[in-house]
Amino acid sequence: MRTKNEPGGRDTPTFIEAARRAQIIEAAIDTLVELGYASTTMAEIASRANISKSVISYYFASKDALLEQVVESVYRAGAETVAEHVLPASSATTALRTWIRTDVEFIGSHPRE
Repeated sequence: MRTKNEPGGRDTPTFIEAARRAQIIEAAIDTLVELGYASTTMAEIASRANISKSVISYYFASKDALLEQVVESVYRAGAETVAEHVLPASSATTALRTWIRTDVEFIGSHPRE
């Protein structure tokens, strides 16, 4: 069975593929928050997402591959938030201050992640 880790022959996943992957990642985050890493299973994630475990396997090759995507998703969201505030900074000092403030604000406002 081929997993959808990379969209087949396309530069970007379809809207449905992206939505399904996001749904699975959100369910994985919820499971990790509540149960911790050791108790997080593909079956539990699937149950929380109201899908079968085989659907997760279609999009992610393994639990580790899924959790890597969870980490990447959270880091990307933080980086995008920080970048939109830091890039307009007029000096390195302002950029550093803005980066620290925005990063701390992001972490504080996203305790689930």
